[in-house]
Amino acid sequence: MQCRTALSHEFLDRMQWQADPLTDDLIADLVGDWGELADCAEAPGAIHADRFLTAANAGMLKVLSEITTTWRGNAEVCAWRPPAALPAPVARRLDTYLQAASQPPAWLDRVKLARAERIFAEHGAMTMALLSCASLPETYVLPDLAAVLRVTGQLEKHTEYRIRATGTTLFPLMMPGGLCAAEGGAVAQLLKTRLTHATIRHLILRGNPASAVALATTGGSPRRNAAIPASTGAPAPDAHLAELASAGWALGEDALPCNQEEMAYTLLTFGHVYLRSLRKLGLGLSAEDEEAFLHLWNVAGHYLGIEHALLMPDMEQAAALYAAIQVRGRRHQMRKYQGREDPRPALGAALMGAFERAMQPAILRVMPTLTARYLCGPASSSDLAFDRGGTRFLYPLFLGAMAMLRGVDRAGAALQSGFSLTRFLCRLMGYRFMLRLVAFDQGPARSPPPLVRQQFLTAMSAWSRDPRAGAILNALEQRFRGVTAVE
Repeated sequence: MQCRTALSHEFLDRMQWQADPLTDDLIADLVGDWGELADCAEAPGAIHADRFLTAANAGMLKVLSEITTTWRGNAEVCAWRPPAALPAPVARRLDTYLQAASQPPAWLDRVKLARAERIFAEHGAMTMALLSCASLPETYVLPDLAAVLRVTGQLEKHTEYRIRATGTTLFPLMMPGGLCAAEGGAVAQLLKTRLTHATIRHLILRGNPASAVALATTGGSPRRNAAIPASTGAPAPDAHLAELASAGWALGEDALPCNQEEMAYTLLTFGHVYLRSLRKLGLGLSAEDEEAFLHLWNVAGHYLGIEHALLMPDMEQAAALYAAIQVRGRRHQMRKYQGREDPRPALGAALMGAFERAMQPAILRVMPTLTARYLCGPASSSDLAFDRGGTRFLYPLFLGAMAMLRGVDRAGAALQSGFSLTRFLCRLMGYRFMLRLVAFDQGPARSPPPLVRQQFLTAMSAWSRDPRAGAILNALEQRFRGVTAVE
């Protein structure tokens, strides 16, 4: 990939109104025509106010869900053939989608991917701690992303499910050959996630985003009052789908849900923010390793349908784009939530609550929030209210403890290469998160699907020993993480 120049605000403005035509057209063809209410008084600027989700619409989305459930691995995606019962036009569209979306980018570098996979293997369970306490919280800082989560109800109502769903996409990426090998599973998961994004857009906008954009703009500029109004509509054939389809969306104010800028930002939280967190903990990688790690996420971004111009090849450019999007988001936040409830503190509390419940003994339950505040920094912590509540009195002590840890790490590394108490403690936290949220049986309603569970168990087994630590730290880790073997 070639270096990017600084992206202008005008370009990012355009990206807010750009989605993913390949998948959006597929979902529109699959869902078909929505129902229309006979009597519907539309307010000024209202778009698709008379539309409601029919049983036929919901049924086709269920068919799609059943089909994508069979996409467990990369080889299955390449070998997929439409079932006979699928209508021919939909079958052709879905086959076209897979043929186009499953193609690797011309700039893919297998050497860099292998290097990134080694980074995952070396950091092991610590990866889960950093993704949980830095990447995921930063995802919810942007007001419009928070609005999508509020509409879907996936964080406040189904927090642990949302975390598992994220892990289902992330973990195949971390496994050797996830993106390139036939036995890998990353491409399959990414293509399913891409369809999920398109489905969310379609339901919130009650139709193809291209149609909504055409109705919401005049002379190429968005109309500020353009909106998808909330609607009770007709009886809901599916409660979750109907919740999305009836919630409403301030289109002129917030642009498209799951737009290109937001998807690029989310990708940066898992690449750039992870690497930034390693630096902050004193565990930063070489420039070559950082570029390899970002390359892996850029390949993932390609499969997710993110514009090539938004994929940053190095930390300097990634940091610049990330900061620019956050500045834009906070400016929008000041307009969006003036005099209205800001949903982000509630989202942050729900997220941290899930991780706090994973910590044992109970005295350690403050650690996820304190760690998130440290890794996310003052601005994002304020957005998510991590700097409020009882933990604000403990945070100065936490900072002192982190300074001491950094000193111990420096002294220990001088005596033994690879020594790091910080990495040791983060690995323990990551194991607790995996055990609580994704790995072992917690009853039918809360356990992940068998295939997903096996992916996590495979990861835990591969990460059961820190290759960079000595025998003493590895023995202590095995003792304190509470797991001696993974079946």
